Amino acid sequence: MSEENAMEKLRQLIAENEDWLIERVVTYAKANGYTAYTSTLKEAWRASICGLSDPLLAALEIFDTPPEMPADMDFSRNPIAAFGVEQAQQHRARGITLNLFLGLTKYYRQSYLDLIVAQDFPADEREYYRLFVERFFDLIELGYCTEWCNTSEGAKLAEIQEENRRITNEKNKYLTIFESLHDPVILLDDTGAVQNMNYTAHALFIGANDPGAIYYGSERHSALMHQIDALMERAARDDGFEMPLETNSGPRHFAVRVQRMLDISEKFLGTVLILNDVTEYRRAREDAEAANRAKSAFLATMSHEIRTPINGVLGMADLLNDTDLTEHQRYFLSGLTASGEVLMAVLNDILDYSKIEAGVLELETVDFDLEKVVGQIGELLGTAAEKKGLKLSVSIDPATPVLMRGDPGKIRQVLLNLGNNAVKFTHDGEITIRALPSKGKIQGAEAIRLEVVDTGIGVPAEGTERLFEPFTQQSVSTGRLFGGTGLGLAICKRLVGVMGGEISCKRNAGGGSTFQFTVPALKPAATSLAPAATAPGWQPEQLSVLLVEDNEINQIVTEGFLNRLGHGVVIAGTGEDALSRIVRGRFDLILMDDRMPGISGVEVVRRIRKMPDADKAAMPVIMISASVVRTEVERAFAAGADGFLGKPFSADDLAEAIAKCLAERRPPAPAGKSEEPKPADGKPATLPRGGSGADARADLVDEAVLRGHFEMIGKARTERIVRVFSETTPAGLEDLASDVAAAAHAEIARRAHSLKSAARNVGLNRLADLAIDLEAAAEARDADKTRSRFEALKTTYVLSLTALEESWRSISADAGAAAGKSNVFNSAIR
Repeated sequence: MSEENAMEKLRQLIAENEDWLIERVVTYAKANGYTAYTSTLKEAWRASICGLSDPLLAALEIFDTPPEMPADMDFSRNPIAAFGVEQAQQHRARGITLNLFLGLTKYYRQSYLDLIVAQDFPADEREYYRLFVERFFDLIELGYCTEWCNTSEGAKLAEIQEENRRITNEKNKYLTIFESLHDPVILLDDTGAVQNMNYTAHALFIGANDPGAIYYGSERHSALMHQIDALMERAARDDGFEMPLETNSGPRHFAVRVQRMLDISEKFLGTVLILNDVTEYRRAREDAEAANRAKSAFLATMSHEIRTPINGVLGMADLLNDTDLTEHQRYFLSGLTASGEVLMAVLNDILDYSKIEAGVLELETVDFDLEKVVGQIGELLGTAAEKKGLKLSVSIDPATPVLMRGDPGKIRQVLLNLGNNAVKFTHDGEITIRALPSKGKIQGAEAIRLEVVDTGIGVPAEGTERLFEPFTQQSVSTGRLFGGTGLGLAICKRLVGVMGGEISCKRNAGGGSTFQFTVPALKPAATSLAPAATAPGWQPEQLSVLLVEDNEINQIVTEGFLNRLGHGVVIAGTGEDALSRIVRGRFDLILMDDRMPGISGVEVVRRIRKMPDADKAAMPVIMISASVVRTEVERAFAAGADGFLGKPFSADDLAEAIAKCLAERRPPAPAGKSEEPKPADGKPATLPRGGSGADARADLVDEAVLRGHFEMIGKARTERIVRVFSETTPAGLEDLASDVAAAAHAEIARRAHSLKSAARNVGLNRLADLAIDLEAAAEARDADKTRSRFEALKTTYVLSLTALEESWRSISADAGAAAGKSNVFNSAIR
């Protein structure tokens, strides 16, 4: 190898191993007592290594061979020796003695030599590099010694005095900065005793005094030690937490950050406690949470109080339509129904927007067929478009992925809102709804674009973004002519934003407008979607139904709908009355209002599920509520309801809810009825084959995962997986609750990560998604978000166990194992 190539290898070796050299020389310095005189910070050692490596690399550029040291060498003309002279001047001024300086330099030399020896170089090449490094350090040391010997003692003393003044000023500057910090800061030594605290901490915990009282030894601080012990006990588990402390102003709440001393030399093995008073923030947060709860309670109350009479109005109108009416009367009835539906739409807009503003809107994540969603919108808009003589077409670009993962409900809501607007504002022509691929990605996934194109009145050429602001319409005249709240597009914008997409609109060149939005096309968890549990058009016949409803008008409406469907009805006006009737007899189905005087509907369901008679405890229950916020729905299912129906509802809505609830339920054992309801047609009531909560289950359980296990490893092993999940996770959830209460974020993140994997393994994707959210909140040490995510996870966990049990029973039954109903969940959910 040429000398030039050899020098290049050495240059590259030194340049690429800066950190290795730092660690090596620090190890030597610690082992031989030099760290008592050196810096505590790694960056200072880096500066020293760079200070040696830079001139060494420069020497490799200048000298082709290891430099010689002739007797008559002029140090001022030799760059390496001149560097040694410069270093001697700097270190002597700091009070470093020659023997200390030379001793540590020997270990710097050894570190560079160790680096060379550690490489797999040929022996002659290694020796060549070793000799160059040896000569380099020899010349530096000659420079040291010459400079030290040629300087008078008086000059040396003057240098030391000047350096001491500089160091003292530097110390005072940083001490002043420490004392001036607004947040309380406490320094502890390696035993946990208070070494120092700044002025703010002193005033807060001991009392007002001049800055520097503890540093200069005029104050005692033993009174603080009992709180320090409690702080350090928490710090042993977490380096960031919140904790109440006693102060001179009374109890205050602090966010505490714990920082170990960053001392590479290990001279100062203490801890820094940085406190941030969050008392007012917590108070403001609690006030905001209380206001939010009040707002949610108001929304629930308003929803119930307004939806309940609207249900009566629309229901009575529907029943009246079945009677003998003149054309004139039927015209009036049509106007009454239309006005009620408009009022319902306005109420829905206000409640939807309020939920979005309150931050209670959550994303669903399920596999779905986009073609089916878009097709449903076409069906829903078809009648209205046909009445106006409009052509309605639906298309999906062949390149668009149709099987995807996301929130089909929100996509459907946005498309339906845009489609309804298109029908409303288009007098003639056509409306096109289409899906096609979009450029770019959203959340790392391919994006799709959904468009609603019309030939209507169009939108302004500029300022279209204003249309997506709340309570905004194109013009005052538009509001007068077409009505509406001006909230629809604002809700669409928020929904699309929650899904990670964007929404916009534009004027079409030939007239009309195009509204479009993008959403991520996440890959589905399954390669195909399971068929719907309920066959199209299937309806149970002649059920005996217990209707639990306190509102007389709604009793009449719901009984009328049930009679129209061919079912017999017994009415209970209170929860107590319902329980009494259930004890005396048995029903094929219970329709339960949630808000009643006395016992609530949710509490009645809980008591039904605890009845000693297994048949009665298993009776299907559909909760009926005017409060349709997600928390109310989840509360109903957590209590044991099989279905949920929001008010107001039509006869078709009721029929669909009953069909979904009973789609796969087994026929109950025959039981005598002490009170026989009267079917509308006088025929005996029977209950068809069906199942409970299939619609809700699909929201919680991806049955394709369980079916995949079943096919790959068989029924016994799959059931064992399900049993292990149900038996082990309740204890894990209790541990999570304890960790959340203790704000043990590291443990929360670990347990949430474990639960995520376990949930995915049995197809509980929604539970797994919530576990991911909880893990992220814990890793971010966001105490508020961690608590809220855990509460959501806890509620969903109970629902998920029930759904998993039902799914496994259904899968086992489908495979011919109906006789062996699994009861593996009882220990977990009862």
